[in-house]
Amino acid sequence: MLIYHDILTGDELFSDAYPMRTIDDFFYEVTAQQVTRSDKIDERMIGGNASAEGGGDEAADDTIVQSGLNLVINGGHMENNFTKSDYKKELRDYCKKVLAKLQEKDPKQAEVFKSKAQDQMKKILEMWKVPGEDADNWQFFVSERYSAGGDGMVMLLQYINEEGKPERPVFWFWKDGLYTQKQ
Repeated sequence: MLIYHDILTGDELFSDAYPMRTIDDFFYEVTAQQVTRSDKIDERMIGGNASAEGGGDEAADDTIVQSGLNLVINGGHMENNFTKSDYKKELRDYCKKVLAKLQEKDPKQAEVFKSKAQDQMKKILEMWKVPGEDADNWQFFVSERYSAGGDGMVMLLQYINEEGKPERPVFWFWKDGLYTQKQ
């Protein structure tokens, strides 16, 4: 299994257990799923029998239920909000930091990133619907160690509607903003 980490914070963002593809050889598009999880233990699975043991109706139900996207729950990611102008600034700062990191580690890849980043930034911002400055097309998520100063990747979430298929949530990750670790 490959684990994908943020190149700036080291945070684990996702793994190759999720369906994914590459977009423009610049982003990873990772498909998530809506899930509901419970910490309740089904006593029947471990030999319990409520009717033989007095019913069990009197016990308080302390079950914790979590619903959301599996990639968000598994990674402990948090939703964040941006106006278009705030996100544009955040994106510029992020790209500068990734470029600096790439120049240290892989100068050739840094040049490729530099030549493509501007067009890819435009692509994201053009997909942003402007009415009321709401990010109708995007939701934003950050990792545990993300700071308001832009340390770390802002993960983009978009819901894709394809004809004849159910809507699917997909995250976009900057390919050059990641490093992998084999687990």
